[in-house]
Amino acid sequence: MASLVLTGDTSGQVTLAAPAVAGTNTATLPVATGELSMLGGTGQNWTDVTASRASGTTYTNTTGKPILVNANSNTSSGGSMTCVVSGVTINNNSTGTTSSGVASFIVPPSATYRITFGTYSLSKWSELR
Repeated sequence: MASLVLTGDTSGQVTLAAPAVAGTNTATLPVATGELSMLGGTGQNWTDVTASRASGTTYTNTTGKPILVNANSNTSSGGSMTCVVSGVTINNNSTGTTSSGVASFIVPPSATYRITFGTYSLSKWSELR
C-alpha cells in the first residue's frame, strides 16, 4: 500500500507525491488564484433586487460565484410560478386558492435564470450574491 503526502499551503503551489506511474512520483496540481467559488463565500450578501426584476425576464449570473435566489409572490385567485435555470425548469409551483408563493434556487456562475409569475404578482425578490 502506497502512502500519499501533500505539501504546500493555501497561498502557494500544492505538490502531490505518489508512487511512480510513468517514471515520476510527483504530480503538481494547479491551485486557483483567489477564493473558491462557493455559495455564501466571502463578500456575498443578501440584496433586495425587487425593483430591478420582472416576471419572465431572463437574467445572467455574472458574479463568478453561485448565487441563491429567493422570490415571494401573491395573488388573490391562485396561480403558478415557474423558475428556469439555463433552460431547465427547476420549480413549477401551482396553487388553487393559496394567496402566496415562494421559490428558492441556486444559480451557477454564468448561468441564466428567470421566474415567470403567471397570475401571481412579485412581492419580494432577493439574491445572495
